[in-house]
Amino acid sequence: MRKLALALLIVALSAGAASAMDMAARTFYIHGIFVLPTGDFGDAAGNGFGGGVGIKVPHDDRLSFRGEVGYVMFGSKDIDGYDLDGDPVTYEYSSSMIPIIAMAEYQFNPDSPIYGLGGVGLHYWSTDISPSLPIDVDDSGTEFGLTLGGGFRINEQLSGEARYNIISDYNQFTINVVFQF
Repeated sequence: MRKLALALLIVALSAGAASAMDMAARTFYIHGIFVLPTGDFGDAAGNGFGGGVGIKVPHDDRLSFRGEVGYVMFGSKDIDGYDLDGDPVTYEYSSSMIPIIAMAEYQFNPDSPIYGLGGVGLHYWSTDISPSLPIDVDDSGTEFGLTLGGGFRINEQLSGEARYNIISDYNQFTINVVFQF
């Protein structure tokens, strides 16, 4: 219930901010994602690849607001363990994630190609374990996350971004290639 209330709060804040933005100047973008899981998540998941779509709406010459949704599939990893009889078994973990993120993009200098990013979002994750565990394991969920990072504008349409996503037990470093149209 809390996550639903948080999602509604994010939507309400976005709607309030949208009234002060130039919606006629909005642009859409697609982005490719390369993910390096960190911490305990890095022990259970391999590198991730994915993509997504987004919208960027300028507020003024330095500040823009963005919203995006994506999909990331992580490489599987084998983890040795034991079954209920105490026999050794190798479990294969494969994971995927659907991030829904609202961000602010700040251009440090209007003439500079460098910009900063910050945002919040909800991340739906799913994990498949095989062979199946004999105990009940929650293999999906939704987590709140913070995103911090920066980008470098190569030209008017192409940018490269580095982000660190703080998502409970699913922290990750991402490299994004953004193409605006």
